[in-house]
Formats: sequence, C-alpha cells, structure tokens
Amino acid sequence: MEDPAQVLGYSELFQRVVPIELRSFPSSTLLQRLFTSSSCPSGLKELYSDLSDSAEGTSKSTLSGCSSPMSTTNSSAGVEMMKVRVLSHVVGGITTSVRVELSCDASLFFHYSANVSPSAYEDIKEDCGLVVDFASFPALLLKLLNLLVEQPSTYLGLLVLRADGSAVLEFAQNLEFKAMSLLSMRMEAVPQAMVRGYVTMRHNSVLERCAELEAELFELRSLVRQRCPNLLQLGKTARASPMTSPASMRSTQSPTHNNYAM
Repeated sequence: MEDPAQVLGYSELFQRVVPIELRSFPSSTLLQRLFTSSSCPSGLKELYSDLSDSAEGTSKSTLSGCSSPMSTTNSSAGVEMMKVRVLSHVVGGITTSVRVELSCDASLFFHYSANVSPSAYEDIKEDCGLVVDFASFPALLLKLLNLLVEQPSTYLGLLVLRADGSAVLEFAQNLEFKAMSLLSMRMEAVPQAMVRGYVTMRHNSVLERCAELEAELFELRSLVRQRCPNLLQLGKTARASPMTSPASMRSTQSPTHNNYAM
C-alpha cells in the first residue's frame, strides 16, 4: 500500500528515531515553568492556558486512537522512542507545507501529525522567538531532533497529550538554572482511516523485510553447499544424533566394586 502522506502529495525529507517523553496536563511541572515564566511569549501562555482548561480533571495520559490505550497512574508515561518524519509539499518548486509525523512502535495506532503552512509558521516563529524563515524550518527540526539523540541530558523532547486527543510537541533546553522552551507546535491525532493505511504500510514493510532475509539465507546456504558441503553434513548429523544425558550414561554403566581381601 502506498504511503498515506504521499497520497496527499508529500515527499519525505528525513526521519529520526528520538526519545520523547509523554506528558499530560495539568501536572507537567516543567511546562508549567516554561509557559508561566515572565520571559514566555504571550502566545505560548495562551496555549498553555488553553491546554490546561481542556485537560482539567484528566489524571492519566492516553495514546489517542489506540485500541489498548497506554495509560499511567501519574502525569508522565515515561520516555518512548518515537519515529519523527518530516515531509514537504512542493508546488511549482515552492514549498507550500511542511508535515511533521510522530509514531511509536509501542502502539501501532499511535500517530500524530502537524501540517505547517508558511502563515502558520509565522505564528510559531513569533510565539517561539525564532530567527529562521520557513524555508529553513525543516533544517531547524533536523537539528533539534539530532540534539535529542546526541545530548539527551540537555535537550528534551516532550509530547503533551490533551483530553480532546490533540497534543503539543515541545522542544526544550535544560539550562543550569532553568528550562527554556525552544520550539512548540500543535499536533493532531491522525484520522483512523489514515492510521489504518500506515499500519498496513508498516505490515507490508515487515513482510518485505522477512522475504529479503529468507532470500539472503537461501543464498548463504547455497554458497556453503558449494564451498563447504561438509558443514551442512555435520549440521544434519548433529540434529539426527540423540542427546545422551549424563544420567542415562551412568545407568548403562555397571558399578565397579573393589574387593579387598581381609
């Protein structure tokens, strides 16, 4: 099955598997510090307020769209290795949208995405105080994702889950005396029909990989049969020979008695 994102006209730029911590409002203390500090832009403060209101009364995080939700008794579901894909939609040589996708092997039905247009990026740029333009946005994401892998104690990736199924992807830097927000963007749960397409695509990918491994194993056996046929014969002999246990060996042996003349 074709990649659902490619059906929408997107082309993959890159993908990374990075550690991202799952959080749920309202108990994310790190984000409370980030969003309520005096240096936080007003737009992000409004975003925090909106998230807090929508998640009030929610005490556990849930992976949206999952038939067996991953939940936790506290506000943090721990760190998960997530695959982040960045794609672009180009029309006439001009990038019209950048798509960011999050998926997790712990749950095949966990899938979030965000489509960032040039106008939407201007809002992100203003709220987060970025200095790069829209054309450099994919490069910025790539740098942040690499930092999550290379310096996990300094750079943090957070996915804050909302009660309505949406989320916020947050990149933060852990400084010596405070945590500083670098980039924040809204994510939406992918529709179920598209999720099924992704699951089918991943299933087909696994089947293709299994077929490749079987072909490689067949070639290896053929090569061994041509050059070292004795190895295959030894393997057959070892499998055909019954294993004799030490107990059975002792039972077949006659006890030896030493008679001493008095």
